[in-house]
Amino acid sequence: MPFFNGQKYSQSGLTTYPTDAAEHLISSAKAQNITPILFPEHPQRGNPEEGQRVYDLHLSISAKQPSCVAPIGLVWNRLLELMPNAKLHMDDGNHASYAGNVLTAMTFSEIITSRPADIMKFDPTINLSKQEQALFGQVVTEVLNLHPACDVS
Repeated sequence: MPFFNGQKYSQSGLTTYPTDAAEHLISSAKAQNITPILFPEHPQRGNPEEGQRVYDLHLSISAKQPSCVAPIGLVWNRLLELMPNAKLHMDDGNHASYAGNVLTAMTFSEIITSRPADIMKFDPTINLSKQEQALFGQVVTEVLNLHPACDVS
């Protein structure tokens, strides 16, 4: 399963860019019996609307060229609702921190393996507490239950 994270988008939402290149890439992958997973990025710090907007953009691509869409921004938004002080971003407010990368990785793990993240065992090699890992897993599974990445039909 390749991850596609190359669709140009407007952070403000004021500009619309064509999606035909992404659609072509997805079509080419599927012609090779590859299941593509679109990877809409997490939102910038303090901008949850961006997470929803980028997710919706990727859903529109998937509507034209069926593919999986990882709800990364929605997972981040939900975790930040429950844990507002979570440090998911680097100091620049744009790039993912260690914790943000773990949250994203847990999301992809559940999508790829179909094993719910909320039943993952505590991993002491991950530099997050037992409670943080458990909450991350619960949020990932909750959001994927509400917004499945791949159409099961």
